[in-house]
Amino acid sequence: MYDFKNKEILFLGAHPDDIEIGCLGLIYRLSELGCNITFCICTSEGSRKAEFNKSVEDLCRSGISLQNSYTLDFKDTKLYGQRSELKDNLKYIFKDKKFDFIFTHSGSDLHQDHRLISEITLELFRGPNIIAYEIPKFDGNPFRPNLYFGLKQQLAQKKVNHLMKHYKSQHDKIWYNSSTFEATMILRGVEASKLFAEGFELVKHIIEE
Repeated sequence: MYDFKNKEILFLGAHPDDIEIGCLGLIYRLSELGCNITFCICTSEGSRKAEFNKSVEDLCRSGISLQNSYTLDFKDTKLYGQRSELKDNLKYIFKDKKFDFIFTHSGSDLHQDHRLISEITLELFRGPNIIAYEIPKFDGNPFRPNLYFGLKQQLAQKKVNHLMKHYKSQHDKIWYNSSTFEATMILRGVEASKLFAEGFELVKHIIEE
């Protein structure tokens, strides 16, 4: 059983909306537990940056204890070509920060930007516990969760409503809809014997003395 109470937690995402897709239900709960939460996304061009900022503002108004939010301006789908610069940026931003947990992309994710963020997370952060979150995608998903956060129906619906409200630029994608997000949480709920759940991969767990 994890003790998340009053912890310092970093959420890393390649794109605006990644963090909320993978973790928003959990984030609401972590805020209730007094956690200090930091967001960092690595691509934030044009309207997508504005959407993310509005999403963050809405989350703060709803009581999420967001301590810091960073938006980097690297190119979407081009992160591997900017790997060194991106890693240096993240290293500089977080050089004096101490986190207990980091939530990041899965190394099995088929999106190249997501895989890179997973790789860089493991390279930069040696001390914290590292947990990977899930992004449903049209290109398939080898994600194999071994850690689940159960959600009540009201919280699951709150997550879906938030995503559909704030990321309208993505509505033209065939997979980006309420049914996809609900179905993903239902499937993970079945696996966890819950009505709804978010699934995670435990990447690195440190047992203290």
